[in-house]
Amino acid sequence: MHQNLIRSAELIGVDCNPAELSVPVVISTETPVDRGSYLEVLGHADGDVDLSRAPLPLIESHDSSMLNIGTVEDLRLDNGKLRGTARFARSIPRALEVYQAIVDGIVRHVSVGYRLLDDGQPAGPYTLRFKWAPHEVSAV
Repeated sequence: MHQNLIRSAELIGVDCNPAELSVPVVISTETPVDRGSYLEVLGHADGDVDLSRAPLPLIESHDSSMLNIGTVEDLRLDNGKLRGTARFARSIPRALEVYQAIVDGIVRHVSVGYRLLDDGQPAGPYTLRFKWAPHEVSAV
């Protein structure tokens, strides 16, 4: 259960802050994801999410071989969602390009890379609810 996994969520581009080069993001939800033999639900209750790696690196398309384009800060659980603020690096030209693509509505999603921390608890037919730890957020 220690493989790295990904899932998509949303950028909230209409709330961009140009002065801070920041964008609010929904990093994850409890929406089930089909993993073949079961539905995976990431828990979003107190104690379900290990946020010890915060702030999280912000990268492109899960390519950790490239320089981070920013960070995702202010991580918090809010009504079954993990939210944060993506802040882009002013000193990295590619970060400014990605930020502008978000402002322009071209890039509209993020994807979180994470690890499952347990074997899951039954949460319905063919559904397992997991404790988990995010390790990066990607603009996709």
